Amino acid sequence: QRTGCGGCLSSDSMNSSASWVRRDRIRKVLELGSQRTPYEHQVDGVVNVLKAIAAGIDRRFLLYYAPRTGKTLVQATIAYSLLRLRQELGFSLVIVVNDREALDSQSFEVVNDFILKLKFAPAPWSLPQEACVLRADTAVELRQLLEASQRLLQAGSPQPMVVFTTLQKFRSESLAGYLPTAELAERTLVMPDEVHRSHKEWGVLTRAMARVLGAGLLPGKGLTYVALTGTPSSAALDSFGTKLSDGITAPFHTYHLGAAVREGRVLDPRVEYFEVRSILASGDRGSLSSMDAGRLQR
Repeated sequence: QRTGCGGCLSSDSMNSSASWVRRDRIRKVLELGSQRTPYEHQVDGVVNVLKAIAAGIDRRFLLYYAPRTGKTLVQATIAYSLLRLRQELGFSLVIVVNDREALDSQSFEVVNDFILKLKFAPAPWSLPQEACVLRADTAVELRQLLEASQRLLQAGSPQPMVVFTTLQKFRSESLAGYLPTAELAERTLVMPDEVHRSHKEWGVLTRAMARVLGAGLLPGKGLTYVALTGTPSSAALDSFGTKLSDGITAPFHTYHLGAAVREGRVLDPRVEYFEVRSILASGDRGSLSSMDAGRLQR
């Protein structure tokens, strides 16, 4: 269980979670959930975040990954791991916050499919049957899910739950009078996505999200965030970045565009953009060279 000492854990919980959070196990989780071979930066990112949470090192983690390099699968693996290690790490509720309905729907489908595969996987990968991934389509539904999570927690049987929703809902009148207990706030991990464009300078919507999820009930600590972005803007770094010893704020874990291009994960937009556009414009795909066909497929 998480305690009042800045989010740290008991030595027994740390030892138990450490035995699970190994590169080979996380790689296997990614393989089972995605049915593909994971990238090394995905394994590294998940392991680093989970170990830091277990050690109580920080409560804000910014992950910067180049577009199209598996950010959502990292999100899914962290969410699964928090449900799997709910006793050791102390989280029973994961709130995934998107800023657009289309992105919310797409991310939900990926994460839900990922966790369902693992939920019914053989031991030791399976999750309890009550574990679930839900989507709050309205502010009323979001409040109902938060209240349900709180009731179950107070009854002594917290349900491991991942809830998807959009940032704009937190400012709705339906949530104006809602406030969780401090216990639920402590057991909630928030995963905001695309934070470079939707959480600028800790604005009105971000403050509404923090209030509804109980940040004010955790003085000196605040909520635990694992934020994601493909563009580490100064606003994203200020809000969710890690302060280094030299005073510079940086992402907690990075897989930048240069590395992605160098390793063949994505095309280099500086040299490939017009070439790919010209291929599409030609209309004659049957005459493509093998190199162009491969580029077009990627």
